[in-house]
Amino acid sequence: MKRFSNMIGISLLAVFFGGAIAEFPLLAQQGAAVAQASTPKTKSSKPRRSYNPPPKPKRSTGKYTSTGSRTVCPDTPLKLTAIVPHEIDPSNGAMLVWSQVAAKTPTLLIYVPYVAATAFPTRLVIEDEKLNRLKRVPLKLPAKPGLVRVTLPSDIQLEAGKAYRWSYEVQCGNALDDVYGWFQVVPAEAALTQKLEGATPVAQAEIYAQNGYWYDAVDILAKQRKINPADSNVKALWKTLLQDEELCEYMNQMLVE
Repeated sequence: MKRFSNMIGISLLAVFFGGAIAEFPLLAQQGAAVAQASTPKTKSSKPRRSYNPPPKPKRSTGKYTSTGSRTVCPDTPLKLTAIVPHEIDPSNGAMLVWSQVAAKTPTLLIYVPYVAATAFPTRLVIEDEKLNRLKRVPLKLPAKPGLVRVTLPSDIQLEAGKAYRWSYEVQCGNALDDVYGWFQVVPAEAALTQKLEGATPVAQAEIYAQNGYWYDAVDILAKQRKINPADSNVKALWKTLLQDEELCEYMNQMLVE
């Protein structure tokens, strides 16, 4: 009799919890989420909260932060670093640095630790998909360390759908300190353009990020942080984007010239 009662109890529990999961699928999802959270993930599979990466171009290998030649280049608290999305290719371990741009003259955002007083030769190099050099532009180092906006020259004829390699290079004596990556030119579609029209700058940045336009998004945010550093919405989106790309060290850096 006791055994029969136990069997009835077990059956009722099975029916109850089975029905609960059927009626409340979120319970099952939460359980799966817990199981997934306990499994280590590589950076390439990490979730991004506000940035939706576009498809990778054929070439996307890059270097977002300096390895630093400390024998020649000055030792600095923070490294030369591009504020860009990046992840590890799980198939070969290569670093991938890429995004797409809507602007006809894209702007890169680079943290530069070196200053003008060093007189280190600095340049921006743009190459096409076959690594043919399109432009080599001499640049000036900032007066103090910080974030630098590097806008591509307007005389470079960028083609829609094409990918381009950029590199920011600082020549420290015989050593080269550099960061590099890729962008693909993808003009905004009519529906996206309509969303952007009339939106606030921070809303525009969020729309760009959600649609895979990292460079456009962070350029807007960097400028807004300088105009109104107390804006909580700007600060929140900036923080989210940089946290997701493991760039927290550069979160408090401001634009310099």
